[in-house]
Amino acid sequence: MHDALPLPDVAILVMGLTGAGKSTFISRLTQEAVEIGHSLESCTTEVYGHIFHRANGQRVFLIDTPGFDDTHNDNVKVLQKIATFLCTIYDSRCLSLAGLIYLQRITDTRMSGSSLTSLRIFEKLCGQRNFANTMIVTTMWGLLQTKEARTNGLERYNTLMSTPEYFGSLVAGGARMTRHKDTFESALEVVEYVAERNQDVVLDIQREIMNRGTLAETTVGQFLSGEFQRTRAKYHRDLEELEEALEEARQEQDDDLITTISEQKREYEEKIRFSEMEQNNLAITYQQMTQDQSEIYAQRYEEESTRGMEVEEKSKREIELEEQLERTEMEHIREMNILRREKMSQEEVPEEHTRRYKEIKRRVLDQLAREKAEREKKGSKRFKALTNREGFIGIMRAALNTRRGDPFPEDTEYGPTRRSSKSGLSRGGMDALFRRDSEKDRPFSHHMYTRDHESMYTDAPLITMGPQRAATFATYPSTPSPPVEHGSTSMYGKITYALTTEPIGPQRNPYGKKHTELQRGYDDQQ
Repeated sequence: MHDALPLPDVAILVMGLTGAGKSTFISRLTQEAVEIGHSLESCTTEVYGHIFHRANGQRVFLIDTPGFDDTHNDNVKVLQKIATFLCTIYDSRCLSLAGLIYLQRITDTRMSGSSLTSLRIFEKLCGQRNFANTMIVTTMWGLLQTKEARTNGLERYNTLMSTPEYFGSLVAGGARMTRHKDTFESALEVVEYVAERNQDVVLDIQREIMNRGTLAETTVGQFLSGEFQRTRAKYHRDLEELEEALEEARQEQDDDLITTISEQKREYEEKIRFSEMEQNNLAITYQQMTQDQSEIYAQRYEEESTRGMEVEEKSKREIELEEQLERTEMEHIREMNILRREKMSQEEVPEEHTRRYKEIKRRVLDQLAREKAEREKKGSKRFKALTNREGFIGIMRAALNTRRGDPFPEDTEYGPTRRSSKSGLSRGGMDALFRRDSEKDRPFSHHMYTRDHESMYTDAPLITMGPQRAATFATYPSTPSPPVEHGSTSMYGKITYALTTEPIGPQRNPYGKKHTELQRGYDDQQ
């Protein structure tokens, strides 16, 4: 019986407003120290993946995202970060997207403007075809302490689910809505529902950016552009009113009022400039977005690797105790030698001295053991977090370095085109990329990929290539080899690939036995 192949890694995108409980939800599931905010000040400023292992062994990357009302980033920057992640995992095939989770606070008595904007962005980013792959999760139910508060919460829940302006359109399109009880079991139920669907989701923003080029040309980009234009139109109307008020203040020679109105005008003019700048930032391509992110992930990878090595370093107190233990032992040896010289006739040294030495040594060893246990406890927690970080950062770092930028196939008359493979960069492929840190500046090619894997499986030498026009190798393991009309051969058993040649003479096929050192013959005299 052959061992079952491991299930491919999948990602679940977790979105929602700042303070909706995204990091808390992930922390309940992964049992790791995810940075959690306790106010409307955002703690999540970057797109970040936390690993959760399902019971069947599958790795699920829960992707924490900043909210679209983020205190550190404007909406365009947040969208750029999310779009970069989504397009990178599609382009590199390093992860398949299993679905999306949108979190909403049940304690909000009304849907604010920022809440509605965030929800519209989410809908445009997904596309109606993907509503069924979405899970809407209401949070903060534990804050509803009284019976009246819980009753009002249930009424709001039903209103959110049934009103098209809120989550009604998503639910009508197939999305499921549920309540999070702030427990591990509740979070597990949500993630299992999404993962068990076994979907390979391709969002509209992935499809549109790969085909159209810029973020501004996507559906969500056009929505944001319209929002910016409406906002500026409102600011211009307010400026006109302020200009009229300023003229009246000048006629009345009211200097205080003139100063106040002038300051208000400058604030609105600054808002207009900022809105124009944000809209201009939408005119960015996938290649431009990934350039900055590639540098960020490379830097974070190095930082986390350094932190991992620091886990092994001893604490200052631990070093002091080891030095104290060494001094105690040396002092004991010195005193024992003195006593033996002074009392040569006595066969035994005083028991009091030995007892005192053993007591001091025992105390120091106990303290040292406690310090080591504390360090190992902290180290194991940090190591777990570091492993998770390196998993996500390492995958994204490799994916950004090997992105292809292929356009997404257009839909056919039979429906939307699906990807031929859920994952193009295998675990082995990732390992090969990490081994080549010293070759960062060299282009990644199919030949380099095969060369690395051949060295893992055989000591046989590489076959010298014939004339470039006469032979080409199809060596990428994740891509099915095309049918070979003129023959194929398995070179090393572990790596199967095709040798295809153009008919350039009667001896165009290799002759002799099929083994790793077979010769090549070509007849170029035509």
